[in-house]
Amino acid sequence: MAQEFSLYEVKQIAVNLEKDGLAFYKAMAKRAENSRARAIFLKLASDEEEHIRWIEDHIKVEDIFQEQLMDATKAADDYIREIVKSGVFPNPEKAPEVMQQIQKDEDGVRIAMEAERKSTRFYDILAREARESETKSALLRLKDQEIEHYRLLDEFLQEITK
Repeated sequence: MAQEFSLYEVKQIAVNLEKDGLAFYKAMAKRAENSRARAIFLKLASDEEEHIRWIEDHIKVEDIFQEQLMDATKAADDYIREIVKSGVFPNPEKAPEVMQQIQKDEDGVRIAMEAERKSTRFYDILAREARESETKSALLRLKDQEIEHYRLLDEFLQEITK
């Protein structure tokens, strides 16, 4: 990866990614026609909330750098927004046109699977580039959780498209 991310950037990108996933899964749970689909989307939304808390607790930016980071925060936030804007999860507020394309539960499941695939790849790339072992471990844990989400969605898709 040509771009090296600071620990602050990694944390912000990961939190934003999980927040978009949370918003997507909550919206899908409200729209779900199938009770099992609703339950899966609610479980995944809950997992995304847990991921946000976990990221906040485990990807720590050293206090010594806080002053320097505060000066760079606005520029970094703009940059991170630009990266995340291309989207992994279609946040219902940011991408209502994508949400309008979802006609049935399986459409939402397929979009979620693609987002989980992208999330897995994203965390894998960041983990390979991470210099600190604690950060690398945190990112690999998130990658593994995204893989589990993909598997859960894939199993459900197989059930509803038989």
